[in-house]
Amino acid sequence: MSTDINVLIIDHNPDDARLLQKLLADSEVGRFAVECIENLQDGLLRLETGGVDVLLLDLSMPESQGINTFLTVRNKTNNIPIVVLTGLDEHTVALEAVKLGAQDYLVKRDLNSNWLSRALLYAIERFTANKEIKTLNEELVQARDEALATARFKAEFLANMSHEIRTPMNAVIGMSDLLRRTSLNVEQSKFVEVIKSAGGALLNVVNDILLFSKMEAGSFPLENTEFELLDVVEGVAEILAGPARLKDLSLITFVEPTVPKTVIGDPTRLRQILLNLGSNAVKFTEKGHVIITVRNEPETSDTLRFAIEDSGSGLSSDTMQKLFKPFSQGMEKIATTNGGTGLGLAISKLMVELMGGKIGVNSTEGKGSTFWFKLPIAICEKQPPEQANPTGRMLAVNFTLRELEYLRKLTTHYGMEFGSAADAKEAVREVERSRKNGSIYDFALINVDANNIDRAAMPNDLATLVNQLELFGILLTSFDQAALGEDAVKAGFSAYLTRPLKQTQLLQCLDDLSNGKKLSPISRGTERENKDRSLDPTLRALIVEDNPINQEVANLQLKKLGLTAQICSNGKEAVDLVKQQEFDVILMDCQMPIMDGFEATRQIRALGSQLKTKPIILAMTANAMEGDRENCLAIGMDEYVAKPVTIDGLLHLLSTLLPDRLVEFKTHDIRFQLERSSRSTTLMSEDISKNVAPSAPRESALDTEMLTANFGWESACRLLTMFADGTPAILDKLDKAIASQDVAGAKANSHELKGYCSTISMHEMATLSKQIGDATRTQDWSEARQLFEQLVAAFETARREIESLTMITTPST
Repeated sequence: MSTDINVLIIDHNPDDARLLQKLLADSEVGRFAVECIENLQDGLLRLETGGVDVLLLDLSMPESQGINTFLTVRNKTNNIPIVVLTGLDEHTVALEAVKLGAQDYLVKRDLNSNWLSRALLYAIERFTANKEIKTLNEELVQARDEALATARFKAEFLANMSHEIRTPMNAVIGMSDLLRRTSLNVEQSKFVEVIKSAGGALLNVVNDILLFSKMEAGSFPLENTEFELLDVVEGVAEILAGPARLKDLSLITFVEPTVPKTVIGDPTRLRQILLNLGSNAVKFTEKGHVIITVRNEPETSDTLRFAIEDSGSGLSSDTMQKLFKPFSQGMEKIATTNGGTGLGLAISKLMVELMGGKIGVNSTEGKGSTFWFKLPIAICEKQPPEQANPTGRMLAVNFTLRELEYLRKLTTHYGMEFGSAADAKEAVREVERSRKNGSIYDFALINVDANNIDRAAMPNDLATLVNQLELFGILLTSFDQAALGEDAVKAGFSAYLTRPLKQTQLLQCLDDLSNGKKLSPISRGTERENKDRSLDPTLRALIVEDNPINQEVANLQLKKLGLTAQICSNGKEAVDLVKQQEFDVILMDCQMPIMDGFEATRQIRALGSQLKTKPIILAMTANAMEGDRENCLAIGMDEYVAKPVTIDGLLHLLSTLLPDRLVEFKTHDIRFQLERSSRSTTLMSEDISKNVAPSAPRESALDTEMLTANFGWESACRLLTMFADGTPAILDKLDKAIASQDVAGAKANSHELKGYCSTISMHEMATLSKQIGDATRTQDWSEARQLFEQLVAAFETARREIESLTMITTPST
C-alpha cells in the first residue's frame, strides 16, 4: 500500500507496545504509522484530535479493566474501528467486546507480523463497509418514511377532497334524478340525462383515485374469511347481466366442478377485481360473448386461475405494454368513446399483488382478449355437502359451442349423459335416433331469445315439441324475459331458468325433476298487476330526527307511501313547528340533542286545544327493551317502533292508526330489473329457492337485499355512502368517551350509533353498539374497549363492501 495506515496503540505495558510496533514495521502487506500511549486518559485525549485509522486497545489497563475499558473508549468515539488485545484467559470478555462493536480481538502471545497486519486491514474494511451499510439503511428508512408520510398525506387529502366533492355531487345526481321524473320535453330530458351521467362519471373518478391512493399508502387491509366461491362469481355475472343484455352479448360463467366450493380469502376484493375486468370486457365488446371462468392451476394445489374472455377488438402489443399502469387507458381510440379514469386495471393489479397473486392478459388484435389472474387461496378443510346429485340424460338445444363445452363438463362431472342439438328440428332427430339405440333423454334444456322468435307462438310451439319428445322441458331465457318463461310453464314446460345461468340452480332443477319434486314459480322481478296500498297523499308529515341518514331513510320511506314530509333535527324545533303548522303524523326519534323526543311529545300534548289537529306521534328508537313501548305510550305517543323501520312495518302501523286515510290502487310493478340484475326472475322448485345461496357472501356486513327492496338501488347506495362518510366522526367521539371513561358520552354515542346502524340494517354493528352501551352502564371499560375494537373492525368491513358497491354502480375502466 502506498499510503500509511495510522495505528494508535493504547497499552500500559511498554514491552508489549514495542513488540506490536515492531510486528507492524515488519509487515509485508501494508505500511503502518504507529503511535503508542500507555495511559487510557491520554489515549482518549489523543482520539479527540483525529487522524487515527484503527485502534489497538489493551483491555487490562491500570485505571480500567475488561469490558469497561472497551465501553469507555467506545463511548468516547464510534467513528474508528477497534481491535482489542487480550491475554489467554480473557476470551469471554473479548467476545463480549466484539458483540458490543469491536471489529476483532487478538491474543497477544499468538501474534505474528502478517496476522496482526491483516487483522487491522480487515478491521478497517469491515468497519468501513458496516458504516456504509448503516448509512445506506438509514437513508432507505428515511426515504421509506418520507414516502409513506407523503402517501398518507396524499390519501388524507384525497379523502377530504372526496368528501367535499361527493357531498355536492350527491345533491347534483339526486336532484337531476328527481328532475328526470318530472314532466320534461325531449330537449330538457336530454339535458338532465347528461347532467346525471356526468355526475356519476365524476363520482366514479373520485372513488377510483381515492381507492388507488389508499392502496399506495398501504392503508388497505385484506379480509381473511370463509366464503362460497361460486356465489361471488355468479353474483358478479348478475351485476353485469344488464349492461351485457343491452348490447346483446352472451354472458357466461363457469367454475370447474373440481374447484373447491368454500375457500378462505377476501371475497370483497375478489368481487371487485372480477367486476373491474368484467365491466371492461362488456364495455369494450360490441358483439359476441364475455366468459368468466375459474379453474385449478395444474401445477399447484392451492392456486386458482380466474379468466375473463371477450370477443372484442383485441389489443396490440403496444397497447398491452401500457395496461395496468395508473392513468393509462391503453386503448386510446376506444377510451375516447367509453371513458374511464384509467385506474381500474391498475387497481386490479395492486389488489391481486396484495393478495399474493399475479395478473396478465393474452390478446390478438382483432380476435378478442383474455384477462387472467392467479390467486393463492386457502381451501376450507370442511367442504359443504353436495346439495344436488342429478341423474339421467340431458339434451341442450340452441347453444354455442363454448356453452355446450361447459354444460357437458358440468353434467358429466355428476355422472349424467349429455347431448346437443342446434335447433328444434335437430332435437327431434337426436331424440328419435337415441331411442332407436336404446337411450332415452330425460331433459331438454332449450335456449331461447324473445327478440329472435315469434313471442306469441313460441311457448305453445316449444311445449308441443317437449310433449312430443316425452321429456322434461326446461326453458332458458334472459333475465328480463321472465314473462316468456312463465308462459312456457303454462304451456307445458316443467321449469324455466334465466341467464346468466347459475350452475347450482341448473343442477338443483335437474335433481328435483328427476326425483319428482314439484316445481313452482318464484316471480321476484316479473311485471305483474298488484293491489298496492298507500297513504292519503294529503297527509301532513313531520320527521323529527337528528341523524342525517335516519332523516333520509324516513323521508324515502314516507315518499314510498305517497307522503311528503318536513324534517327537523331536535324536539325543540318540532315543538316550534307544531305551533306554527298543522301535522297529521309525526315520526319522533326519542334521543336527540337540545330536546329529546319524550319532552317534545309532552310539550306537544300539553298544547291540547291550541292545535286544530291532534297529530299521531309514532316513536322511532334504537331501543327495543322490555317496557320501552309502555314508556312511550305513557307520555302521549300513539305507537312505538324499534329501528330498523321497514316500509311495510311503517305502513302497517300508520294504516292501523289512520285507517280512514288508506288508499288502495292497482299498479304494474317491475322491481329492479335493470337497476340491479340480481333481482332477475327464475322459475325453480321450492327446494331450490331455499337451498340456493345468495349472490353475496354469507358473512356480508350489508343487508343490500333489504335496502334495495325498501328504497331502490340508487337510494340504497346513497344511504350507504352517507353511512360510510358519517360514521367515523361518531366512532371518534365514542373512542374518546371510552378513553376518558365518560359514562354519559359513551352511552350517548353508542346509542346514536346503534340507531344509525339499525336504520340501515347494519346488524352486527348495531349489536356491538348496544353491548358497548351495556358495558358503559356497568363501567366495565375494559369490555367496552374490546367491543369498540370489534366495532371499528366491523365498520372497516362494511366500508370496504360499500366502496365495492360504489364501484359496482359505475364500473371503472
